Amino acid sequence: MGTGLGLDISHRIVPGHGGSLVLCDQLGPTTFRVRLPAGG
Repeated sequence: MGTGLGLDISHRIVPGHGGSLVLCDQLGPTTFRVRLPAGG
């Protein structure tokens, strides 16, 4: 088991790069969707 710090760090970094971090609340395992804009 982890400490959960990775999720907190991700939640701080991803929006700063114009992306989003979303909890996918469905039956089964908990998953997260991370979206980042394509670099160019």
